[in-house]
Amino acid sequence: MSGVAGSGSGDEAEGDLAVESPASALVVTDGGGGVTKVTPAQREMTREQLTEGCETGRIFGKACKVHWLPILWQSFEWLTAQHSGNILMDTETRNDLTTHPYWATYVYSVEHYRWYQWTDVTPFIVHDIGHPMMGAITSSIFEQNDPKGRALVLENNGNYWRSRLKAMAYSAVYSAQWKVGPVSEASIGNSGWATYYVPRLGRTTNETGFRIS
Repeated sequence: MSGVAGSGSGDEAEGDLAVESPASALVVTDGGGGVTKVTPAQREMTREQLTEGCETGRIFGKACKVHWLPILWQSFEWLTAQHSGNILMDTETRNDLTTHPYWATYVYSVEHYRWYQWTDVTPFIVHDIGHPMMGAITSSIFEQNDPKGRALVLENNGNYWRSRLKAMAYSAVYSAQWKVGPVSEASIGNSGWATYYVPRLGRTTNETGFRIS
């Protein structure tokens, strides 16, 4: 971390990606526990240096907090890709989206969501491949935008598990939105609107269930 606490004139490795942070948002501790603000000449550091400093507690302040704007934007991109895939490949989704009133159908779908049953009777490729992939992607979006946790490797310590629990919580919120949120399978795909009988199961389904990821 000499490139942070030093003069900033040549301590960084040549060719490293520079990350600039406002001096008022970045604080560095010295070896004796003293605290100093970063001067304008010391603002630039590599992404690796910033990550290491945030993980160890040597650097703290705004630069080490979770970066919510990139998280939300990347999540929006992923959500757009998911819905685009459903709309392009599923004729029922296109039909429901163009023929049903948006708000009334969305409310009806959420009201008739079957929270009491575990599965929504979708194929293996959706439940056991697609949903775990969605959870992994959304967790990764959170982790890579958390300076304190993005470089952590599997290790049984507090820093690692706190980081992964926060990512899991974010993934759960995203999954809930994907199922019943305003831009969800319930609103765009109208899951929960139509009920039909499945002979192989011997019961009806409306393509909803409690398992959301």
